[in-house]
Order: sequence, then C-alpha cells, then structure tokens
Amino acid sequence: MLDRSHVPLEARGHWIVGCIPLTRVAINSWIRRGRTMPNDPSWPRPRLDAGVTIDQTGALEGRNRMVDNNASLVEAAFRYYLAQDRESTFALYADDFSFTSPQDDHIDKAAFFERCFPTASRVSDQRLLHVTPADKGLVFVYYEYDLTSGGTHRNVEAITLRDGLIRDVQVFFGGKV
Repeated sequence: MLDRSHVPLEARGHWIVGCIPLTRVAINSWIRRGRTMPNDPSWPRPRLDAGVTIDQTGALEGRNRMVDNNASLVEAAFRYYLAQDRESTFALYADDFSFTSPQDDHIDKAAFFERCFPTASRVSDQRLLHVTPADKGLVFVYYEYDLTSGGTHRNVEAITLRDGLIRDVQVFFGGKV
C-alpha cells in the first residue's frame, strides 16, 4: 500500500469539518441521517465556538451569531439566485470568489455570474433540505431541485465564508432522485 500521509487530506478525497476529516461518503451519510454531527461517540468532536454545545443527539445548540449569520447569508444567496436578482446576489460574493463543480474548475466571480447565475430558468422548484454550519467559516447545503425539463436532483455544496462574504463554493453533484 502506498504511503499517502504527505498528501493533503483534501487531495485524498477528505474534507475537514471542524477538526474531523471526512470523506465524501461520510458527508453524504451524515446528511442523509439528518444530523449536524455524527452520532457516534467514537468520532472526535470538533472545536466549538464560545456558546456552542452539542446535545445528546449530536446537534449543535446555541449557535453563535457568526454561524447563524453565515447560514442566513447562504440561504439568501439561494433565494436571490432563484429570483435572478443579480445585484443583490453579486453583493454577497467576495471579489476573489472561486466556484468549483464537476463542470467548472475554480472559476472566478465574473465567470460564475456569466456561466452559472443565468441557469436558474432551468429550475422550476428548489428546496434547501439542510443548511448546516460546520464552523465559523463553512456551511454545507443539501438541496433538491426540479428541472423545467423534468427530473429531480440533489446536490451538496460546501460554502466557505469570510468577513461576511461568500469566498468559495464547491458543488458535489448527487444525481437524480
């Protein structure tokens, strides 16, 4: 077996949530169970911001203001996208914004608003199933949408925020439901 310990976790298909390294499969399983934290006592617990605790089911309680504001900002970005309110949406994204999906590799803000933003007309309905803050700067969004051409799909987005702006979006396509 190859020693890949020198390779960063992200390059090995892992993401850091709090201080927990998770694979894409673990994140999908975690979200499918509707939990904000794995409900297994053997999992390490992430570092928490002041005033944040974990209840017995693994859910976060008493989220601090920054986490709540980030989740609200992300929800607003989804609403503005569906409404095609470009001006309001544009103000939520940092100038150094980066967007990555299976179809786009680290495109900048201008390319995102040129290529991706106008695609809302393809969506007849969209539901945010889970908006889950992982820490002060990361929010996971699990959503479902119906296409005007037919079919329902689900995706997960890992959205990084800093200084009240969306800095990075990574989309993981989930396929048809």
